[in-house]
Amino acid sequence: MEASTLAETAQECLQREFVEETVLHVSVGNFLFACEFINKPLHAVELFFLATPLRGSLKKGIDPEMGVNQIIEGVKYFSWNEIKLIKKGELHGIFNYLTDRSKIDDLRGYFKL
Repeated sequence: MEASTLAETAQECLQREFVEETVLHVSVGNFLFACEFINKPLHAVELFFLATPLRGSLKKGIDPEMGVNQIIEGVKYFSWNEIKLIKKGELHGIFNYLTDRSKIDDLRGYFKL
């Protein structure tokens, strides 16, 4: 990790990741919730914030940590109707906590997935 990234806040990290991976500059709003996912050997803690696009056009960027082994195949906005068509097992685990998928920004707390 570069020294500059070691001092990043979570909000600054999110802004940088958006630019790197989607070419969008965003404003980071309120913290919403956290998710912990453990599926050995993977252990991830994700922080979810509201984010609003400021400038740029949504397009595929890169993941600098992956070097030549890029895994980002594409980026796009999904409508709630499109999300409803995705198989449950292919959705992020947080959707298991929603009765209405469009209410994701109402979630608060800590979720173990």
